Amino acid sequence: MKKHARSDFFVVGCMFALWRGGLFILEKIAPNLWPLRKDFLGLVTPWANFDGAHYTSIARDGYGVYQLAFFPIYPLLIRLMRLASSFPYEYIGVFISLGAFFIGLFLFWRYLEGSMGRGWSLVLFLVYPASFFFAAAYSESIFFALAIGTLLSIKRERWLLAGIVAGFASATRLVGVFLWLPLVITMWQKRRYLKVIDWIAVFIAPAGLAGYMVYLWKFVGDPLAFFHVQSAFGAGRSGSEIIFLPQVLWRYARIFITVPTGDLLYHVAVLEFLTFVLGVILLVAAWRKRYAFGLLLYSACVLFLPSLTGTLSSMPRYLLALFPLFPVFGEIRSSWVKLVILIVFITLLVYATTGFLRGYFIS
Repeated sequence: MKKHARSDFFVVGCMFALWRGGLFILEKIAPNLWPLRKDFLGLVTPWANFDGAHYTSIARDGYGVYQLAFFPIYPLLIRLMRLASSFPYEYIGVFISLGAFFIGLFLFWRYLEGSMGRGWSLVLFLVYPASFFFAAAYSESIFFALAIGTLLSIKRERWLLAGIVAGFASATRLVGVFLWLPLVITMWQKRRYLKVIDWIAVFIAPAGLAGYMVYLWKFVGDPLAFFHVQSAFGAGRSGSEIIFLPQVLWRYARIFITVPTGDLLYHVAVLEFLTFVLGVILLVAAWRKRYAFGLLLYSACVLFLPSLTGTLSSMPRYLLALFPLFPVFGEIRSSWVKLVILIVFITLLVYATTGFLRGYFIS
């Protein structure tokens, strides 16, 4: 391993260890902060609560009727690793998530090379209030590793590799298909230097989503079943029609007016709304700083797509896929502003992590 790579590995390894160590402490103090709520708990570990229970159930028993919203790559990896291990599915899911997140962090650090304040960018990404999902039995870590792998491959002009990795990403999360945008736009900008074979990447990138839709069409007769089952998960999601942003914002205004401020629903709604506002601010700042057009389009799709279901529910978690915009934090010149953001993020991370581990829906 080259000296530069060893140095990067050490830096990222230290940051990862501090992050996971902090989450371990939060896991231990969570019972002192929240009473246990027994709905939607993981069977073996609280790191498989809520959607984690669905992913491990799919890995164990295959898809249930209302589980078609969960894309197949992550549960498939859990199932494959379970063939070589006797560990519970939940522990395997967590292990995969932590491994994928470390790989993703290392690639992200490499992706940020040469950018201003990349240390701050990575630190604020690690303490972002929903970052604990990277340690849970959720698909966030796998998607992050695949998405940053795609963007790094694009940056290094390794087109076929970018297309293949993006293809896996589009079979991991729906928003993975939007990685096609920075890929095709960058390729078009450099079209004079491309070979015919390079353009195959354009068709491979959305193949994961296409393959899952073919599977759904064949086995349940509905290629859009992942959208149509959204209403089964509550939170005001629509699975039958598209709802536009003004209606969604009006719904949140009503929540702020009618729901008691001490209610958990009020707290979660505030967190969802403020996270959405943060995403808009990051997007506008990135546009003003002339970020690559493909990245801006990808980020806009990631930010606004969830609202089409009629809610900003899970927006703090969905914003993890907006990681290409986190360098905006590193480019803030005032150390005091970055310190304030750090303190706010850590405070909310403590609140969100401990609540999630005790069975409260946070995102």
